Amino acid sequence: MELFGAALLGLAAGFINALSSGGGLIAIPGLIFMGASPASAVATSRMGVVGGSLTSALRYQRSKAISWRYMPLFLILAVIAGIAGPRLLILMPQHIISTSIALLMLLLLPLLFIQHDFGIKDVPRSRVRKAVGMLLMFIVLMYSTMFGAGSGILYIYVLVYMFGLTVIEANATTTVVALVGSAVALITYIHGGLVDFGLALPLTAGALAGGYLGARLALHEGSAWVKWILAVVMVGASIKLLVG
Repeated sequence: MELFGAALLGLAAGFINALSSGGGLIAIPGLIFMGASPASAVATSRMGVVGGSLTSALRYQRSKAISWRYMPLFLILAVIAGIAGPRLLILMPQHIISTSIALLMLLLLPLLFIQHDFGIKDVPRSRVRKAVGMLLMFIVLMYSTMFGAGSGILYIYVLVYMFGLTVIEANATTTVVALVGSAVALITYIHGGLVDFGLALPLTAGALAGGYLGARLALHEGSAWVKWILAVVMVGASIKLLVG
């Protein structure tokens, strides 16, 4: 029953992650409910993220939705964050970080609808804006490898607002960045003995299927529809991070 529950949890997390990069908000609380410690839940969820992101990335790449323009720099940042983030996990007061992220998402939520074309079409951005975007990308990557929950929403905001990508492009590009960052972080978590493989393996199996199905649905429905899914996940993410 535990194996089936972990697989079902992975399926749901992978599906939501492919649609709006919010899978961690399902996987981490779910793993804690199944008996994992908070640190182990974060570490174990990384394995599911790797699996779900892999199938999502492959599906997005088939439709050429991934933006490779900035990927070399993104991947360098992902590797650095993947190494440093797990080491900071035990040092940082997570409740302060999660509360700040929740409030930030609630403040950013109106932008989805105030700007009717936000994330709907590709928009050119200045070099200064992109440079700031790289810094913000690294900050989000650090948070992602340390805690994870809600980070995908921030990836999308940075890629849309600072780099001018559409929501679909941002979500697709995020799967590759998250895949690399999570894979590097996972190695550190495994070395530290934090990954519960009894839960991680069925979780990953479910995430592989969920990631593919979610990416397929996102590509079929388009950016405008995914933007509404993103808004719902943002509200849910904020509530979850605020109430714990």
